[in-house]
Amino acid sequence: MLIAQISDTHILPPESDQPAASLRAECLRRCVADINLQQPDAVIFTGDTVQHGQPDEYAYLRELLAPLDAPLYPVPGNRDDKVAMRAA
Repeated sequence: MLIAQISDTHILPPESDQPAASLRAECLRRCVADINLQQPDAVIFTGDTVQHGQPDEYAYLRELLAPLDAPLYPVPGNRDDKVAMRAA
């Protein structure tokens, strides 16, 4: 069994004016593409998926993760809001 792990992406909403926002999103896009090439059986996303635990961040995160081929198992980190994460 092959398991991929993603961690600490700290995704910000796409309209963020923080310079790191677009870089973080692009890094996650590239990570997802590489994971798909590896064809893992599962992907575990070990928290700090987003920066502030806000619904708009989770909506964007969901969009960025949508191309994953393998089942995704997210685990919230200290910056994640469990309720908002579960809702997304």
